[in-house]
Amino acid sequence: MKEAIKRTPTAHIDLMKGWKALDRELSEIRKKINGDRIANRLDMGTPPSVGSRVGYLVYEQSNSTGTPTQTHKSTFAIAKEEFAPVYEQAKNLVNIKFDAFRKRLKDFGAPYTPGNIHFLE
Repeated sequence: MKEAIKRTPTAHIDLMKGWKALDRELSEIRKKINGDRIANRLDMGTPPSVGSRVGYLVYEQSNSTGTPTQTHKSTFAIAKEEFAPVYEQAKNLVNIKFDAFRKRLKDFGAPYTPGNIHFLE
């Protein structure tokens, strides 16, 4: 989409602002799922992310023949609870905001982007 914006004959700046807002939200979602990579590298003591909680469970259970411990069950419950709002945010971003932005791209004469069903209308 960013490349399509660069090739759009009109409203280049307006579209780029919209793209940057979408890209920021996508980055926020990634951070919620995977954690803050920079803060982790700097050993800043960040809370566990959804992905790290699930990764811990996968590792623990793949190396065990026993049933899940209470800690495993609690970790899963926390990950499930933390993931639900992130999943809703991601669905909203993909199904509503990106879809609306693709329509805007078409309206401004941007070239085709993969997945843009509105281009065919």
